[in-house]
Amino acid sequence: GNATIVPFTVSSGTPSQKCSFYGVGELNLLRQKEPYEFEEGESPYESVKRIRLPFSKGKPSDSLIQLTPPAEEKTWKMRNITFDEKTIPKGHFIFFSRLNNPIGLAFGENKFVLARGESKKVKATPKAKQNDVMELLAYESKNGKWEEAFSRKWPYSPDLRGLYFIGMKRNRIRVNRIVEFSLPMEN
Repeated sequence: GNATIVPFTVSSGTPSQKCSFYGVGELNLLRQKEPYEFEEGESPYESVKRIRLPFSKGKPSDSLIQLTPPAEEKTWKMRNITFDEKTIPKGHFIFFSRLNNPIGLAFGENKFVLARGESKKVKATPKAKQNDVMELLAYESKNGKWEEAFSRKWPYSPDLRGLYFIGMKRNRIRVNRIVEFSLPMEN
């Protein structure tokens, strides 16, 4: 078929570059094989996942595709998260928990608890003195008490919007933040 191959790197816990896909159809994610994995004349690529993106005529659709490489299974796990301004307007953020236990979060003036697999959208409300910085604090429950397990300050603007993924790595809370400024599309 007629296709364009756009190389980009997918690393664990790190967002790849942004890509745009125009039209109706499937997006086929390929892995480039090592030279010893194919013979001359064979394709140097193997398909790891086919993705059908949402399409609405005359209206762009923004998606964040979260890929998890296989541990023992043959296929990659994929999660398509809608990332348009209607779903996540400027000044709003969605938090996702990948933890086995509930986690308490304080984000500016917002305080909430997320259970495993839960997500929550919040409107950012910075603390008065820190209107250009937003602090995220995470608390784990230990022996019936909430103990601080994570603290980080990030630059903040009311025009920012985005996602926070809360997980665990080497027995420590890890947060992956994906944000962007809410700007009108250029023609």
